[in-house]
Amino acid sequence: MKGRILTEKMIEDFSCYLKSEEKSENTVGKYLRDVRTFAEYLGGAEITKETVIAYKSRLLAENYAMRSINSMLASLNSLFSFLNWMECRVKSIRHRLPYKKPQPVRLRHRYSSGFRTNHSENAPAGSIPSGRGDPAA
Repeated sequence: MKGRILTEKMIEDFSCYLKSEEKSENTVGKYLRDVRTFAEYLGGAEITKETVIAYKSRLLAENYAMRSINSMLASLNSLFSFLNWMECRVKSIRHRLPYKKPQPVRLRHRYSSGFRTNHSENAPAGSIPSGRGDPAA
């Protein structure tokens, strides 16, 4: 992995590649911003998988949103694919929700809505429930 130093010429070539792939102007702009921010972080240092992972950790430490970090990593991974630096590619961040113990399901009785049935104590024998829950019905 020697000599993996990102140059402005490489970034310009990457820009031409993105345009040839018919990426939108906004996408090209976003990818180039992400790549230049990463290059600034490197300060001329060699690119290794470890430096990319360190950059990912820094973004996490700076409280970037997970979607933003994954978007930046996608830009970098696209650059690395273009340069054929496949071993520099990194995985996106997977969001894992904390485990919650399942709550028991509480079933409501069919007649818990206040409707009266013929089995009610106060209903005369053979009466039809009113459906309103009125004791006078």
